[in-house]
Amino acid sequence: MGRALWYQDILDENLRLRFENDAVKEENRLLKARIAYLEKRIGKDVRDAREAPFEENTPSSKQNFKKDSPEERRARQGGAKPGHKGHGRRDVTAEDADETKVAEAPAVCPDCGAELIRLAPATRVLRDVPPPRFRTVHWTIPRGMCPNCHKTFEGEVPSAMPRFAATNTALAVNANDHYRHHMPIGVVSRRMGFNKSTILDEMRALAEILRPCVYRLWRWFRESKVRHADETTWPCNGVHGQYAWGFFARFVALFLFWKTRGGSVPRAVFAGVRDGVTVHDGYTAYDKPCEDMSQQCYAHIMRRFERLLKKEPENKEYRAFVPKMCGLLSEAMKLRTKGLSPEDFVREAKRIRQKIEEMVDAHARDPALQALQGWMRERRGELFRWTESPDIPAENNHAERGVRGLCIARKTSFGGQSEDALRVREVMQSVMESLALLYDDPTAALAEALDLYAKTGSKAQVRDFLFPKVMPTRRPGKPMTKPCPATPDAD
Repeated sequence: MGRALWYQDILDENLRLRFENDAVKEENRLLKARIAYLEKRIGKDVRDAREAPFEENTPSSKQNFKKDSPEERRARQGGAKPGHKGHGRRDVTAEDADETKVAEAPAVCPDCGAELIRLAPATRVLRDVPPPRFRTVHWTIPRGMCPNCHKTFEGEVPSAMPRFAATNTALAVNANDHYRHHMPIGVVSRRMGFNKSTILDEMRALAEILRPCVYRLWRWFRESKVRHADETTWPCNGVHGQYAWGFFARFVALFLFWKTRGGSVPRAVFAGVRDGVTVHDGYTAYDKPCEDMSQQCYAHIMRRFERLLKKEPENKEYRAFVPKMCGLLSEAMKLRTKGLSPEDFVREAKRIRQKIEEMVDAHARDPALQALQGWMRERRGELFRWTESPDIPAENNHAERGVRGLCIARKTSFGGQSEDALRVREVMQSVMESLALLYDDPTAALAEALDLYAKTGSKAQVRDFLFPKVMPTRRPGKPMTKPCPATPDAD
């Protein structure tokens, strides 16, 4: 009797566990169906932890993991290619060197003591850089008073402005290091031996002196035949939502820091511009301000096609269409670097354009590919302005490289610390980056302009000295040695 009861208890327990197991399976099925429904509703696939949240457009600051290099890239051997002779280092004569020295040599043999027979000397060229350090100079300034006029006169300290703790050269070096080479203020402070607040106050005063230069640069930008534009994020005081805009031309680099990424910024920048070409990445904020003046960046278009193949690598239509289209886009971007004559360039450009248009006008079956083709057909007028001249690029590398320094500064300085600091950076970075496009030594050019301001007190003369009223047609290398009187104009 006891054994029968024990056996019945086991059967009851087994039946109960079966019911519980079936209930868990049903709950699991319902939860999976709910997850699938929610994923479909929000239109988001489950991503791998190594996958970038915004695919190829994900900035490095938002990437969770850096992808490993492909196997074929890791197998490459660096250095010169086999059989390449190389260019070698350029020889420098004694006349071209900044300094000549004679090395010490023994007069007798170190081993046996015999007098050495003199041979033709050997030569060696070395590059040397003095260690960057500040020098403190104590000036004694003679003073005198006229016995008749009772006026006091005193000597002038060269290359220095009143109430500044550094020479004009030191100010120019600090501005170049911070705003062009993106050194944090703390690094500049330690090297110069100044408080950070002193350096920031001097940069604020410099920005007021150089502000008229920015107005001149805006006029240069609007007069340029080829312009570039790009934008990136720039936090202010630890708060995101601020944006840095970069606008570039051949000798112009201009930066704006606004709390918007909307079309109001391009509308203000391109107000009154009716000719020329503006190359951009296809962001819709440029559509209206740059209407009939746009050139879409082919690199961004190529990424959109590559994205299709990356999502569906087994799609036969993608595999036939995308590599061919990307090859044509790449060929178009590289064409202006081949050194062709204008006639040959136009002929080759027309050939590439014809092939691209044939692929765009072909009827694809895949809906995503159809959408991209339709987008290119609608914007046909913005896709082929590069075919008119080798001066018009099919990519936006100028602007992409122009804002790259801001990305470095964003990482090292964590963006701006106040609205006032952003206004100072707008002026100083615009001036320093533009000087680098114009002159071989932007630091020396700025120091010379500050010397001029110390003598005249005229911001207009500083503007005309650094950025003449007439935009140069070729890179001058250095400013005029004798600045002309300031010319009054709208900027």
